[in-house]
Amino acid sequence: MTLPRTILTLAVATTVCFAQFESGSKTIAGSVSWQKTYFEGQGGRSRLRIAPSLGYFVIDNLAVNVSLDFLRYSYPRRWRIDAHQTTTRLGIGAKYFVRNNYVGGSYLLSRWKGYATEVSILLEAGHLQGLNENLFLDFGVDFIRGISSLNSESSTITLGIGISTFF
Repeated sequence: MTLPRTILTLAVATTVCFAQFESGSKTIAGSVSWQKTYFEGQGGRSRLRIAPSLGYFVIDNLAVNVSLDFLRYSYPRRWRIDAHQTTTRLGIGAKYFVRNNYVGGSYLLSRWKGYATEVSILLEAGHLQGLNENLFLDFGVDFIRGISSLNSESSTITLGIGISTFF
């Protein structure tokens, strides 16, 4: 056996040995976040995000997820656009768990009133801090990059906290 194959075998074996979530398990999670953006030292837009999600473990430690984010943006009057805008964002993706840590990715679709659908990619990583056997605080970081013609130049990094339960 070659060295790279040996290292890969050990890495997979180690991950399996620390399997936290078994195939067939389910998860319900959610978070709430608020963001304020400043432009040139002046107050800009603010955003409220409510983000519930559901997941199903297709194999040990690998969950497929569906999320539905509700976003409300508020803008200053000087921007001369609607003071408030809302959108819903659908996400389809997966998360891989090792011990109490995870990494994941999702494909996001959102539609603004009067605009075409925006498409984005979400990359995420986080840590679960157990409150009891099935309930966890979820500390995470999200990186979202637009990939459609409407948002291809936008990127967002969000630090968040949420609640996750597994059963």
